[in-house]
Amino acid sequence: MGKQSVPQLLGNDLTECFGVSEDMVSVDHVSMVFNMASQQLNNLKEYFIAIAKRELMFKEFKALDDVSFKVRKGDVYGILGTNGSGKSTMLKIIAGVLEPSEGTVRVKGNIAPLIELGAGFDHELTARENIYLNGSLLGYSHAFIEQHFDQIVDFAEIGDFLDIPLKNYSSGMVARIAFAIATIIVPDILIVDEVLSVGDFMFQQKCENRIQELIDEHGVTVLIVSHSTDQIERLCNKAIWIEKGHMRMVGEAAAVCRAYRALAGHKGSPEAEREMFSLLMELDDADEGGLKEERIVAEDRYATEALLLERCEFENDDTAIIVPGDDLACQTVGVGLAGAFKCPVIKTRHDNIESGTRVLLERFAPCKAIVLNTEAKIESRVISEIEEITQNGCDVIEGESNDIVAAKAYKMLCQRGVLAEPPFACSTDGIRKALGILPQIYLTGTPVLLEKDGEISGELNEIIGSIPSDKTARIVFSSPNPGFDSGAAAVMASSVDAGFFCFDHNDLDEFIWVIHELGKIRERVREIVFVGGEASFSSLDKALIRRALVADDPSLVPSE
Repeated sequence: MGKQSVPQLLGNDLTECFGVSEDMVSVDHVSMVFNMASQQLNNLKEYFIAIAKRELMFKEFKALDDVSFKVRKGDVYGILGTNGSGKSTMLKIIAGVLEPSEGTVRVKGNIAPLIELGAGFDHELTARENIYLNGSLLGYSHAFIEQHFDQIVDFAEIGDFLDIPLKNYSSGMVARIAFAIATIIVPDILIVDEVLSVGDFMFQQKCENRIQELIDEHGVTVLIVSHSTDQIERLCNKAIWIEKGHMRMVGEAAAVCRAYRALAGHKGSPEAEREMFSLLMELDDADEGGLKEERIVAEDRYATEALLLERCEFENDDTAIIVPGDDLACQTVGVGLAGAFKCPVIKTRHDNIESGTRVLLERFAPCKAIVLNTEAKIESRVISEIEEITQNGCDVIEGESNDIVAAKAYKMLCQRGVLAEPPFACSTDGIRKALGILPQIYLTGTPVLLEKDGEISGELNEIIGSIPSDKTARIVFSSPNPGFDSGAAAVMASSVDAGFFCFDHNDLDEFIWVIHELGKIRERVREIVFVGGEASFSSLDKALIRRALVADDPSLVPSE
């Protein structure tokens, strides 16, 4: 795809208008409001009593809000949006099933609608009977269905099941019949609502081939609703993105799909969304710039941790810190503790030792393990197994909450003289912010002390009060939040003297901040390592990060 022009931005809406020739569908400022009953009425008596008392109340729900676009003859038009955004409502209005509350829709030609799976079928009747029933609802005569009956059956591949009631059919088989009937003629407009997502792969391909035939040989205009951006990008030349009833973007399918992948369902300010969209439009101009790239990921978080820590060398491999694999706050405490001892921190499942955990324990062969065990999450039999692997058993630091475990870990460091002097102080608003400084926490051996429910406990007050007045303690205040690869990734980053970014790629403000920070250091970076699978960093996320590191663009560096 070549470089795209940036659509005009209107508030949070991203819109682009096209010149048109022979509009097949023209949607002009359409809004759709549904009345939702604010109370439950169980029968007609209650309903009429409520009317008489003027107590019948409705709450308005705006499914579509001022949507406008045009579809030209021969266009294959994709409609994208998260669940509940009004995509299917839009198709029903175009098909004439619903009347819009405001605005107008003009349609030229006849429509073959595939809007709701199973609509127009009687599941008590056989497939044979339903073919005639559904065909008549679509306006086909009995003689026409009779003439094309064998074609419908052959396409749907249901010849052996014609006289079986439809209630015994799978949803995929019902979709086959519906698609075969709707496309037996050559319509001017074909409307397909998620039907292609049902059924086996081979039949989906068969449906796509039939749609392509209608487009190539007959110039049929097609509107497709799908959650699959790959399918929209493959089949469509144009697309519209509707989000919570509002039109967000309309344009070339590839550009809309790219923006949808990057922005749909993400949180962030309008400013961050605008900047992210502008960056997306420039991606094709990005050069690899000689950057080496690596992704570290395995089948689970324990195996991924093993891959990360295998790259590290530790001053002290006589000790290992063991933490629960599903408790991020406890893991953050463990990183600070491991930094003080200059040893590895290793995650374990609460009920057994994963193969990745075992690999690490056998590799480092620690003489002593220190287990942080909040709420006794790690079962005693797992601790016993760890004791068998180590020569001198385990020290277990337990507590009913993470703030207590953190305070006990700090006191143990003081008692053992591991802390030469109280370290420098800092604080954060939560675990997510603490993750970004995990390498510093590890390198400086900074104890991590935790608040509980936003309050400083008596035990934490006691620790703070015991610090000499001429010293300040480095204290990280935080609360639990997911991000389970971050501890091992931070330890590896500190071990190999690498920079470290830990951020939520679904938060556009965080992502844009990272893009700006990368712009400041891009001349020094020669290699990038992504920790985690596609759910952590998609190919689009990676492309945006690469661009920030190779593009000679002063706009990526914010002014002071």
